[in-house]
Amino acid sequence: MSESDVTPPTASPRVVYTEGVHHAWRGLQGKPVRFPFGHGLSYTTFKYSWGEPPPAVLRPLGLRGGEATGARGTGARGGREGGAVHAGLATGSTDVVANMSIRLTNVGAVAGAEVVQLYLRFPRAARQPSLVLRSFARTQPLEPQQSELVSLALTGRDLSTWAAGAGWEMAHGEFGVVVGASSRDVRLVANVAVSRG
Repeated sequence: MSESDVTPPTASPRVVYTEGVHHAWRGLQGKPVRFPFGHGLSYTTFKYSWGEPPPAVLRPLGLRGGEATGARGTGARGGREGGAVHAGLATGSTDVVANMSIRLTNVGAVAGAEVVQLYLRFPRAARQPSLVLRSFARTQPLEPQQSELVSLALTGRDLSTWAAGAGWEMAHGEFGVVVGASSRDVRLVANVAVSRG
């Protein structure tokens, strides 16, 4: 990190922030740091694997932006068909549209817990940071060779961006789903396309 990576001090009551959404740890992606965002210490080691492969496509059900569905996950209005999830996707909705299932196995010699983190890489057109944290969960303490299946939910809002004057806007295109022990300790990667209908 260098002086150019921080907002300089000023005597003026007005400070201009030019970094936009690339602030804090997001603005330091690709630069050397001692402790990356999400970093933690453990006496043991964990193996990550998909509990269930992520859906290839998230497809809206013909809803207008901002319209709520009332559906949760793959309930009455959601379901899987041909690798796609018809999730009742609505812009800015807090309804769950996909659950990412991750199995964590303690492959070390002592018991321990892990905080699994789910980040998204937005499509380039969304003009978002290279990684955005969207969900995380801590396992119970796991004995050596013990596993736990963790489900991390994604909502319509997780797949949306905020625009001044317009509100939440759903991003469309290919998202990268990045799962790891920190923002730089990546263990699993998948691509999920959000279609327009």
